[in-house]
Amino acid sequence: AQISRDQRDPVPLSTVINAAVSEVEDYRRVKAGGVADCAVLGAAAGSVIHLLAELIDNALSYSPPTAEVRVSAVRGSAGGVLLRIADCGLGMTDSDRRMANMRLQAGGEVTPENARHMGLFVVSRLAARHGIRVGLRGPASGEAASGTTAEVYLPAAVLEGSHAGHAEPGVTTPRAFVVKPPSPEPAPPATAPPAAVRHNGTGQPVPPVSLLPRRNPASSGITDIPAA
Repeated sequence: AQISRDQRDPVPLSTVINAAVSEVEDYRRVKAGGVADCAVLGAAAGSVIHLLAELIDNALSYSPPTAEVRVSAVRGSAGGVLLRIADCGLGMTDSDRRMANMRLQAGGEVTPENARHMGLFVVSRLAARHGIRVGLRGPASGEAASGTTAEVYLPAAVLEGSHAGHAEPGVTTPRAFVVKPPSPEPAPPATAPPAAVRHNGTGQPVPPVSLLPRRNPASSGITDIPAA
């Protein structure tokens, strides 16, 4: 399905998902099911398609070549829709997932850092443009023991005629994905008053002895940063 950039009429969510799937190379491995019956406003449809295509392509890339990627969408409690894109790959470490979620929340302009992760940067910019929330999580209770799930929350503002109070059972509107930044290093202790100068009998002062270890320059304490 092709959606023009100047689309004005609302587009059924199922059509939006099909259009996103058609943009990825290995589309036969993508299975969509349980999609909520709603429509995306024409002004946002193109961005949502591109955003979903980036996430689906990423899920395919990190899954075994014969594994399926599953796409679903359910109503949220505030008139929005929660989409899930789940893969069966090896998953991500907590550190890698935290860094990826930080990139998804960053938005902003292209920098040498986010240029190395253009897929996540594109998703971040498109999401910020329409108030969409995106985040990655690991397997939840009752799901496969491996893999990563991308969750995309489309607010009521980008849906046609959405109203609160039509959520699927057990589905609540997700809060913004909160990513804890690395904890800052503690401030160095207050400098103690200079000790009295001691002499060793030669008339030369004895240098003070420090029991504190030397800190290597630029040691931030952050590890497991994903490679470019």
